[in-house]
Amino acid sequence: MNALALRNVGSVEIAIDPKAVAARDEAIENAHLVVTIRTQNQAVAGADALRGLRAITKAVESSRTTAKAPVLELGRRIDGAAKDFNASAEAEIARITAMLTAYEVEQRRIDAEAQRQRQEEARRIVAAENARLAEIARQQQEAARAERAAVNERERAAAEARRVAAEQAAAAERAAAAERQANLPVVTERPKVSGTVVREEWNFDVLDLKAFAQAHPDLVEITVKRAAVLQKIRGGVRQLAHARIYEETKVGVRV
Repeated sequence: MNALALRNVGSVEIAIDPKAVAARDEAIENAHLVVTIRTQNQAVAGADALRGLRAITKAVESSRTTAKAPVLELGRRIDGAAKDFNASAEAEIARITAMLTAYEVEQRRIDAEAQRQRQEEARRIVAAENARLAEIARQQQEAARAERAAVNERERAAAEARRVAAEQAAAAERAAAAERQANLPVVTERPKVSGTVVREEWNFDVLDLKAFAQAHPDLVEITVKRAAVLQKIRGGVRQLAHARIYEETKVGVRV
């Protein structure tokens, strides 16, 4: 569709005045006469030729502006006609564009809200799962603490029983020694047998083994009852204070 058209444009001619052509050619011929400028007269001749050329180009520029003025006015009239013609269509374009823009903005808001809700739900699920795992870990830690407390209590009771037994054994040994001492026959002074040597030597009895070990750790040897420990482990114990329980692989042969 060609909404706007210019009529009789092809009949317009661009004409150049023959006098202007002659003046231009004369100015160029005068310029050709200026070959070199080394003297005052040559400089004057060059300046005159330059003024002639400048006068021609200035006159043509002025004529161009004058000749183009109606064309420029015609262009403004064409722009005004096109603008008036499109005014009602442009108003509808603006109206529908505004509605489409508002629709797109609303759809993006809806999509963003849906995305936000999905992310919020995902965070809620992750938080709930983390809370569940944390609760499981807490229960496991609580059970482990209870197991360690039970093991420590059993070990404490066993150590106390061993201490009491050791004290009782030491007391019994002291009583037996005292009884043996009391039942020894009275030795009367007798002459030494020729060739024998009689001397006195130091000895000791531990009256309280635990207290002795605490006071003199360098004079006590602690031996782990390996068979008893392994029996506990085979019975299901997996934690012992100050010990590491692990499995190791051993290879043997049948004969």
